[in-house]
Amino acid sequence: VAYDSGLLPNQNYTYQARLLQDGKALARSNILNLTTLDTTSHDFAWEIIEFPSPYGSGALYDVAIIDENNIWAVGEIYADSAQPWLPYNAVHWDGERWNLKRIQFRYFCNQPETFSAPAKSVLAFGPNDIYIAAGSQLAHWNGEKQDD
Repeated sequence: VAYDSGLLPNQNYTYQARLLQDGKALARSNILNLTTLDTTSHDFAWEIIEFPSPYGSGALYDVAIIDENNIWAVGEIYADSAQPWLPYNAVHWDGERWNLKRIQFRYFCNQPETFSAPAKSVLAFGPNDIYIAAGSQLAHWNGEKQDD
């Protein structure tokens, strides 16, 4: 592992390692050419999306963006007038609208009983391979529904 902290944006650099003994090169690595990324204009356009939480405070803790039409955010959102004590723990963007979800977690491994808890993290390996965690519990979303 090599670390170079003095790099500039949008520049080409060449690296090569040499093994020296008494000032003589005994071996050399292949040459590595790289180009650093250019800076951005920092001209970002932000859009604020609010999820109403009229029955208590809500919070989002993590986001996984698969593409512009598949975004997951997890946390706790109190938006259910019938069950104000039971928050939604995920919200999914399908390209047209945000859909509130209650991801279920198992009380114990391989047991049928489940519960909905505030989700703390989400990790997406692809559109059909999404993991959502609440504490030590882990749930899997296969792109259409939650797996057992």
